[in-house]
Amino acid sequence: MQFVFAVQVAVEPSQQDSKVFDELSLEVSSWLAGRHGLTIENVESGAAEQNGTSVRWDTSTGDAGRLRSFQVTHPDVDGKPWEWQVSVWVGEEQDAQWLRTRVGIRPTREDQVVDPVVAVGSPRFVHSVIQRFGTVVDGLSVGMTNRVSVGGAEGYVAFLCDPGRALPVVAITTQTDGSLVVDPDVVATRLRGVAHVVSVDRDATFVVSDLVTPQLSCFGGAVRIYWPGFTIQEIPLKHPLWVPRGVMTADAVVNEVVSRVGRAAALTFGVPRLELTLRREASALAIAEARADRLAQAAERESLRSASGGLTAAEFESFSAEFSELESKASDYEQRIAELELELELAQDERQREREAERQAWAVVAETQHQASGGASTASEAATPTSVLEAVEMAAARCRNLRILQSAHESASASQYADPVQVLSDLLTLDEVASMWIANTMPGDFRTTFQERHSGFRPDISSFAATKYSEDYTIRYDGKSELMGPHLRRGVGPPPTILGIYWFKDDDLHKLVVGHVGRKLRDESNKN
Repeated sequence: MQFVFAVQVAVEPSQQDSKVFDELSLEVSSWLAGRHGLTIENVESGAAEQNGTSVRWDTSTGDAGRLRSFQVTHPDVDGKPWEWQVSVWVGEEQDAQWLRTRVGIRPTREDQVVDPVVAVGSPRFVHSVIQRFGTVVDGLSVGMTNRVSVGGAEGYVAFLCDPGRALPVVAITTQTDGSLVVDPDVVATRLRGVAHVVSVDRDATFVVSDLVTPQLSCFGGAVRIYWPGFTIQEIPLKHPLWVPRGVMTADAVVNEVVSRVGRAAALTFGVPRLELTLRREASALAIAEARADRLAQAAERESLRSASGGLTAAEFESFSAEFSELESKASDYEQRIAELELELELAQDERQREREAERQAWAVVAETQHQASGGASTASEAATPTSVLEAVEMAAARCRNLRILQSAHESASASQYADPVQVLSDLLTLDEVASMWIANTMPGDFRTTFQERHSGFRPDISSFAATKYSEDYTIRYDGKSELMGPHLRRGVGPPPTILGIYWFKDDDLHKLVVGHVGRKLRDESNKN
């Protein structure tokens, strides 16, 4: 069985009462009737089947609470070689009432290896429960799209970095023209109850990028998942990023995000602990009843024996048979408890192995990035960028003496320059010069230093450009505005042949700050 989605919805304390358990069960029953044509008459326990779809359900009660479970199995509607299993649990524990569901697929053929490309979202009954009862996680209502503006950017970053955050955050950004490639409401609907979905305004992405670094931010229509436990010291690859372009359509991005979050949730929301607790209670009760029956039978036989002067051979044989049956039942119950304890231990061991495997995988990634940043020859260093944006991303990971701002990533994503390898080379050259400037080993000024390295260096922009088009050269940076002047220039003619890399010095940070990589900014010769 491969689990591909799971979600738990808790009823808010203010709405909890004795009827909620049955009302949650009714939502599941209504979904079974509407979606699969299955009718549930006795909600306590039973089974039903219709057109290849089957459901079993039962109810358990004990000191720990109540649990009603539904197990639905149905074939794939497109005839794929697997069947679907939907498990639903409705739980009531002391001061908590909740509904949990997990979706899995199981192969129907044993001789075929297939890649089950599936991206399912929250079932309809989950939407109904959230709409009816409301669910708040991490202080936010689930299933809603939350907008992040400039004024809320710092609070948003604090929320991302909150170590107590329980659900992942899916951040969806706008393009430079303010439009959205991926619809946040579509993602919020499919991930209702299992992720927070936020729409980040374009201007807010600048603030967020400065706070978490461009490598951990997203902008220009990109989408990113921030898993719980996020910090600004994280490995960027750990929090996956998608940029809708080329064959990576908006629909493809949505499916990738839903699939990634859904499978992670399925690992978290498994069989409820309440089910194991109630099983253990039921087994303990059955064992206690069997022992009590055994003692009562023994006392009765002893009483008869004392009164009649002893048991007859037939009575003794009957007593022995009953006693053996009770001993066998008690042994079966004790064996079942041992099996359940073993199942729990195995599940815990498996979860620990998965966590250790993930930790080791990220340790390998971290070591690779560490080697790359230290100048070692690695596969990532040898990689060739296929776009200007990829060139900027590679430089951001490798150039210790540059700070590449979000605005540079954003301009790079819109660049039509046809030689991304040259872009990476120029940024590495700039990093080399920056290292000399920091170490105070430059042979002269920047012009002298660049003479042997880059013919397109310009120490500043013209006064006309600085006055007429100041907005092109002014960028927000650490809460202040800076004017970019020095730049590297390549090419003449149409946009695909022209490249401009604009930057300025940060004497306090001891870095060269790159604010634009892409088209040539406006001046006397270029007013478009």
